Amino acid sequence: MGKKILALSVLAFFVIVGCGKGDKIADMKKVMSDTTAVFTAYGSSVENAKSGKEVAAAMVKFADGLKAVSLKAKELQKKYPEFNLKDNKALPKELEADAKKLEEAGKVMMSKKVMDQMAKYMTDPDVQKAQKDMMEKMKDM
Repeated sequence: MGKKILALSVLAFFVIVGCGKGDKIADMKKVMSDTTAVFTAYGSSVENAKSGKEVAAAMVKFADGLKAVSLKAKELQKKYPEFNLKDNKALPKELEADAKKLEEAGKVMMSKKVMDQMAKYMTDPDVQKAQKDMMEKMKDM
């Protein structure tokens, strides 16, 4: 699961690469902001969870949010076909702060505290079901 999340984080980051000015920057800022919000909400929810049900709810919300962000990123790739997701060039200066926020949110989401919480509740039936559902939602991303 962690590798898939990290790969999606990198995908969101790469969507930004090679973009130009104006609407492209605004569009990319929006996707980055939305992705950061999804990562932050997940990390916070899991860190503060007091039960398997709360962890499972965070997982479901995360998968739904990540799917929505992924769809937006794919739309932008079609809208701006000059994007090359495999070409990792420097980000435009206008996106550096957003990229830093996204990177930090990814670190929180994959923090030891979050991983410890996941390990603590991994055998909970609600968490197991949420994990299966999450993997199903993420398989097409």
